[in-house]
Amino acid sequence: MLTISETWLQEANLNESELKIELALALLERRRISFPQACELSELSVLEFLQHVQQRGIELEYDEMELMHDVKVLRQLGQL
Repeated sequence: MLTISETWLQEANLNESELKIELALALLERRRISFPQACELSELSVLEFLQHVQQRGIELEYDEMELMHDVKVLRQLGQL
């Protein structure tokens, strides 16, 4: 578990949720984690996280198998 002090968060002008999103985006952009892992880390839905990805102009490496998996998950969650 990683602990970030409140002082550091204040100095960075971030709250805990924003830091999770920033970390997820950075790791995704560097291809250190997958898109589903980044969504989980950010604690956002697939659609919410995708909006952040698009705003940053991050290109996704996304194959057909990943698409089918995501469609299945979205259907199970009632988001599709």
